[in-house]
Amino acid sequence: MRIAKHYITIVALLSISQLHAQKDSVEALFKSPKFSIHYSYLQFELGYSGFAFSNAFLNGSSYDIIGAVFNNDFSIAIGFDGASGSTRSMPYFSNTSTIVDSYNDFYFKAEPLLFPDKLLNFSMPVKLCVANLGYPIYNPNGRRRTRNYAFTAVTAGAYLYVNVFRALSMGMGADYRLSLSSSGSVSKSDYSNFSFSVLMRFKVNTHTTGRRLAAKKKDYYNPKDRFQ
Repeated sequence: MRIAKHYITIVALLSISQLHAQKDSVEALFKSPKFSIHYSYLQFELGYSGFAFSNAFLNGSSYDIIGAVFNNDFSIAIGFDGASGSTRSMPYFSNTSTIVDSYNDFYFKAEPLLFPDKLLNFSMPVKLCVANLGYPIYNPNGRRRTRNYAFTAVTAGAYLYVNVFRALSMGMGADYRLSLSSSGSVSKSDYSNFSFSVLMRFKVNTHTTGRRLAAKKKDYYNPKDRFQ
């Protein structure tokens, strides 16, 4: 009986010590995972964009006014697109033009970045746009005016990029514009259609710039380092 008590005591002590050793693991198991978001660098884009409509294809451009990358793999930005064309082939007396003469939008963009540090990398931008279509109207006296149709849209695309330098990439790809609102007065394929772009992407590492400025400031206020 005494031997059995010794065995029970030993087993109890071993169990308590094992539980104490596994305390951190057990607590980690029941804790909710932490998700941290950290700023990486600034990013800007500009380039050529072509926009398809029901009866026209307009050449234009796209610009990211400012963008920021987080966790090195996700970007957000604001920017605008603009394009214009010529419909002089329409009769001057026409007041029911169905050919798009201009397009512009202002957008907010969210963009997952795949393998951004590799030579070839990809992105899948999604834009929420406030856009406008312009249709030319000619009076009998030959005077031209524009009829505008405003709408909201979401565009989703796929792009391939090549890292030319550390701070410069070249890319190309396509988007599809899906209209969230329309007037019903013009073709649906003017509101919703494809666009194609060739872009330059610039990266600005503000962390490096900040460290350089801090180092210069330290050297300025430390004559011993400056005059050695």
